Amino acid sequence: HASSNLSTGERIFLFAAMSGDRDILSALALKAGAELKFFERVTVRFFGMKEKSAATPIIGKKLYFCVGKHAIYFLKPDMSSLIPGGDVFYAYVSKIVEDTETTTQFLVVLNENRDPAWQSENLYVESENRTVLLDHITVAWRADYMWRFGLVQPCPRFAAALTEMNPQTAKPLVRPFFDHYMSTFQGYTFFLHRDFDDKPNAVSTKNTGSYICREDGREVDIMVHDAERLMDLERLRKDHIRWVAIDYKTAIVESMTQCTVVSNRPYIKKMNLAADIALWNCWEMFMVGDRGAVAVILMRRQYVPPLLDMVQDCAVLVRCPLDRLDGFGNPESGKLWTFPEIVDACRLSADSFSPATQTFSVYVPIIRAKLDALLFDEEAYRWLQNNPLLIDKNERRMTPKAVKPARRFLKSIIDIIVKEQTLGGAKQSAYEDILNTDLAGDSIHPLPVQMAQDYARKAEGVEGTDDKEDRINAYLKRVARYFAYCVDGGILGMKFGIDNIAEAIPQVGGDAQKKLRAILDFLLHIRETNVRKPWRSVSMMQHLRDPEFLDMEFNAPVMMSLIESWYIKRFFSKGQELQYVLMLGNLLQAKNANVNLKAFVCRHYLELPDEKTPWSAMLPALMEVVKGGSLFLKTYCSAALVSLTANKEQVKNDLMQRNIAQVVVSQLKTSDDDLMYYTLVLMINLTKAIQHRAILVQCGTIPILMTILTSSYDNRFRYRILTQLSAVIGQMCNDEDSRKMFVDGGHVVDCFIYVFRNTNMGTPIKTKVMFALRQLIVNSFDLKAVVGKQVIGDLCSDLLNIELLEATEDFVRTAFILIKELSKSSDNCFLLARAHLDQCVARIKKNVKAGTRQGELERNDETLRIVQATANPKGFN
Repeated sequence: HASSNLSTGERIFLFAAMSGDRDILSALALKAGAELKFFERVTVRFFGMKEKSAATPIIGKKLYFCVGKHAIYFLKPDMSSLIPGGDVFYAYVSKIVEDTETTTQFLVVLNENRDPAWQSENLYVESENRTVLLDHITVAWRADYMWRFGLVQPCPRFAAALTEMNPQTAKPLVRPFFDHYMSTFQGYTFFLHRDFDDKPNAVSTKNTGSYICREDGREVDIMVHDAERLMDLERLRKDHIRWVAIDYKTAIVESMTQCTVVSNRPYIKKMNLAADIALWNCWEMFMVGDRGAVAVILMRRQYVPPLLDMVQDCAVLVRCPLDRLDGFGNPESGKLWTFPEIVDACRLSADSFSPATQTFSVYVPIIRAKLDALLFDEEAYRWLQNNPLLIDKNERRMTPKAVKPARRFLKSIIDIIVKEQTLGGAKQSAYEDILNTDLAGDSIHPLPVQMAQDYARKAEGVEGTDDKEDRINAYLKRVARYFAYCVDGGILGMKFGIDNIAEAIPQVGGDAQKKLRAILDFLLHIRETNVRKPWRSVSMMQHLRDPEFLDMEFNAPVMMSLIESWYIKRFFSKGQELQYVLMLGNLLQAKNANVNLKAFVCRHYLELPDEKTPWSAMLPALMEVVKGGSLFLKTYCSAALVSLTANKEQVKNDLMQRNIAQVVVSQLKTSDDDLMYYTLVLMINLTKAIQHRAILVQCGTIPILMTILTSSYDNRFRYRILTQLSAVIGQMCNDEDSRKMFVDGGHVVDCFIYVFRNTNMGTPIKTKVMFALRQLIVNSFDLKAVVGKQVIGDLCSDLLNIELLEATEDFVRTAFILIKELSKSSDNCFLLARAHLDQCVARIKKNVKAGTRQGELERNDETLRIVQATANPKGFN
């Protein structure tokens, strides 16, 4: 392993940036003559090739370093062919040694069977992503060995000091904080407290990604997911870190009972210790359950170098056992950890989470080629265009070639609007200024859509191919999406967007109106998913009314803009409200509509005017999503159903006929707090009618409600759910049979008493709990006595001390309703008298304006007279 015996000229240095892009790998595989798994664009400095003299090293030679199934391949920088001896089979690799003095260098030692072109047996490699590269080489080496010998053999991979660190040239590393150390896992570094040691698993004792504190059982887990292509995220339903967070939340919650999500929100990463050029998006969650507390921060490293077309998700999880949590464990057993301390430990590791390398190459030629092929999404175009680190020395930004025709396309649109001279005023002047300043150097085409189609047909790499038309169809779809991005703020920002086109259409003449509608049809680009079939220039409304629309694909951001601007609504005349609602329902059920569009449709439902809107027509589509959609969409649709059922009896009846009761039962059984919350609010709307309550009871909701209550009553983090649960149980108790089921089936009354005595006065949860208690004791004198002994003292104390504001009116009103019911027990009358009910009534009466709530005051006086007459019959006058 000693490197001191090797001269500098005998070393090979590869400055690399790895990628697994399938398109680029396919191109490189044609030249390598073998299937490839990964590649790196490298700069080499090596010595000892036969065609060179021993005294003349090759310096600064750029090559492609490719990892194949059975060999490593070195391609020339122009990708024309392999270098002499460029196929280094794994059978020729004797060992691989990682340099412990650096994070980038390693040595590949070749055996005597190597190609004669290589005179030296030592290949020194410097890689920006050394760990990732060596992991792939290791897997390929072991697979090749098994293929050749039918035996399992570990890859000869070692670690040793190969170089000496030069403090003058080495980049300074950020040292960990006091009492912390830097750990490395799968190509990333992060800080950990010294209390944590490696936690072994069945395979390895070190570098498992799991760490444990032996003293108190706290654990840290690091997750590094496989990288995904940016263009695949939408298809995989992972286009936002939030969707990955939902999967994590579901898995953690289902692993515990009585689990509560305390925090679930975006998070901003605070450090960039490696000067990484990638974009980081993060999401933070904190959960508490029967097994302890879990803090999670998910991190998405987006636009990963060198091709900026990959995304990698990572996660930091910090777990603390329940017996070591402050408020749950015994202080005598050792230090108890507070929730903020657990979250801070997770944040520290997440903030310090960085790639192990400190050098990031960007292969501009390939990126520009992918940009020209329009293989990115809208967010990526914006990031690439505005990232100052990607602006070259000639002040050129990272934009595709299509930006020039896109600017011409945009200018042609504005020119059509301006020529009509119908806008007038400031808007007309603003558009003229855009033509004369922002787009002054661009030409105008009289038929913008035709220009876009012509541009797609003349794209590079199309002519002479067997599938020419298929390529044109696929590229035209990407052109429409990119042009839509450029029109909708990608070039002019807030000055002009798709909504401005929709706004101008009613104001322009017939020919201009026809052109603008055709432009919007092109940008929306509704088409069949089969690229063998070309896009047809058909009216948007014709597509939307087509029964096959559910299977078609389209540009979702454009669709949202056209709905938000009420452009599509204008196609439906007065009296066609039903058709518009059904069209929105088709969007909600469309196979190729993304999550953001479906959530947008749910919000748009609620923006429709009350008059003449056929609300019940929305139910079929919402029910389909509620039954089979993702967790996020189920929650969104449940929230929409809450609004639709508020004060709309016909909608409630139709919803019950569509078997919403079974859906309610299913959603109450989930462990997701948000979905459960909106389901309970929906139940509040549905349980106001006796026939609806009967259906819900038949479906078995009462045992589920009791289970939720008895498992959550002492969890202060579930008060939001308990508030709605109390209201539902209170309304269900309007039916005597249901009331008896709650009273006889468990400790429902005891749970509500506990919540009442452990919550603050005037809060919504205490108000709803009082309502539930009143409903539970209605026809039971025994329960009145039991509840009265537990709550009367606190109840009257609250009324004497609560600040009488508009926000507490509901609390005061509900408190007196409960007092009135309790006063029907003579024992409670004595307790009420001792608790100074007379002072409570006098205080309320004094602070209420004359003429307001007179009926309530009279009922309070009546209750007071009953209490005084019962508690002191001789002294009562």
